[in-house]
Amino acid sequence: MLTILDFSFPVFTFYPVLGQLFVFINAIQSTGAALPSLILSISRQGLLYLPILFIINATTDSARLLALAQPVTDYLATALAIILFVITCKKYFPKKSSIE
Repeated sequence: MLTILDFSFPVFTFYPVLGQLFVFINAIQSTGAALPSLILSISRQGLLYLPILFIINATTDSARLLALAQPVTDYLATALAIILFVITCKKYFPKKSSIE
């Protein structure tokens, strides 16, 4: 019989990534880039989580692996946030050319 302790260690060790994800989402929102921010907000629970959940469910019948779907999604969403943040910074804060 599975208990909550069977799932707690692998799931809760991944959650410091969430803080970074939300900082990137807020930073992108503060630049006024609504579309990248919307993509990040939706990607965590919709665009990434559901497909990963269905893929894990189709390939294995392990409840432990299903519990790891959320941390995997958080890491992927954080990687996407870093990419979108770099793109947003390059778009909204171009390098100033030096005048010689």
